[in-house]
Amino acid sequence: MARSDDAMPKRADLNLLYAARGLRGFGDGFAVILIPAYLSAIGYDAIYIGIVAAASLLGSAVLTLAVGLLAPRQHLRKLLLLAAGIMVATGLAFPAFENIVFIAVVGFVGNGQSIGRGYRCFHSARARHGGAWHCGS
Repeated sequence: MARSDDAMPKRADLNLLYAARGLRGFGDGFAVILIPAYLSAIGYDAIYIGIVAAASLLGSAVLTLAVGLLAPRQHLRKLLLLAAGIMVATGLAFPAFENIVFIAVVGFVGNGQSIGRGYRCFHSARARHGGAWHCGS
């Protein structure tokens, strides 16, 4: 079944999405290094850093399932903006706490966007538009 021109994503939208994904990947790379360095600098050893990483990865898995359930019924722009808001909020929250429990909760809610490398919303958008999006990764 052929798609109408209205259903095809615009080239400018795709370029913005790829640019955002690239910037996010760049930021993720910094966060993967900075979060353990920050935790080490405030006195936590490798076990606690591992707990935060595990909480982040568990949050990533939970939110991957949640987005998988929500994406078909939600506007993807709304999901992408929500994900961006969560990233900003948790990025600001990490340095606000020094208690490992709060840091692990922030990592879980932030769902390892930095550590777990979750691109759930991007992949949901890609899946929704099928062959119209050719991603190289």
